[in-house]
Amino acid sequence: MSRPYGRALVGNWAEEASLREEKVKEFLQRKEAGELEVDKAQRVISNSTRRVKLQGHGDGVLHFGDVVQIAQVSTGFVLSALPPPPMTADAITECTAADGDNTPSLRNAFRIVPAGRGVAEDDESPVLYGDSRFYLVQAAGEEPLAMHTERLGLGGAGAARRNPKHQRVLFKPKGSPWVVQHPDPEFRVEHEGQPVTLDNEVLVVSATTNVPLACTDKRFRSDFGLVEHEVTCHNYITPRKVPGPEIRWLVRAGAED
Repeated sequence: MSRPYGRALVGNWAEEASLREEKVKEFLQRKEAGELEVDKAQRVISNSTRRVKLQGHGDGVLHFGDVVQIAQVSTGFVLSALPPPPMTADAITECTAADGDNTPSLRNAFRIVPAGRGVAEDDESPVLYGDSRFYLVQAAGEEPLAMHTERLGLGGAGAARRNPKHQRVLFKPKGSPWVVQHPDPEFRVEHEGQPVTLDNEVLVVSATTNVPLACTDKRFRSDFGLVEHEVTCHNYITPRKVPGPEIRWLVRAGAED
C-alpha cells in the first residue's frame, strides 16, 4: 500500500491528491458559473413559473390571439406543461393538470394560434365551435412549445406514460391542431359554426384524431412540489352516453387591454 514517509511520497499518492484537488476546483468553478445540473434545473423551474398576463377581447367570446387558461370543470385543475428536463436535448415535455397554484404563468397560460389554411397568424376573429382549428402554444418564452397528440400505434407508440390505452399529450416545438366542441351531443350540431363563449363547459378535441383532451386520475408529485394529474386524449363517456367530467373544460381569458 502506498503511504507517505516523512516528506517523501511513495507510489501514486501525490497524483491521487492532485486529482482530488482538480475535481474540487472544477466543481467550485462550475458551481460559481451556474453549470451544475441542480442549477440548470432550478433555472428551468423558475422560468416555467414566470408570471404571464391573460389576454382577451372583453366580449365573453374566445378569439384567436387570446392568452387563456384551461381548467378541468369538476376539479379546477389547470392545464399545464411540465418543464423539460435540463439534461435532455429535446424540448419536449409532459402535459398535466396541476392541483395547486393556478396563478397564470409560462407553464399554464397558452395562446390560441390559428391553424386553418389561409388564416393569418395575427388574425383575431372569434373561434367557432367545431370549425376553427388552432394550436395551443405557450404564451411566452424564446421558443414556446405547442400541445401535441397523435394516434396510438403499434408497440405502444403514441401511448400515454401512465395510461397506455390513452393517447399521449405532449408539448413540442411543433404541435398538432385542436378544435372546441359543445359538450352536449344534443346541442353540438346547433352550436357548430357559432363563436365559442368563455367560462362555459367545452370539449377540447384533437383535430387529428378526433379524441377529446382528458384529465385522468393518475397522480404524481412534480418538481414544483404540486400534485399533477396526467393529461391524455381519451373519450370518457358516462352510462347516460354523455361526455364524462374528465373531458369537460372551462376556457378563461383576461380582460381587454
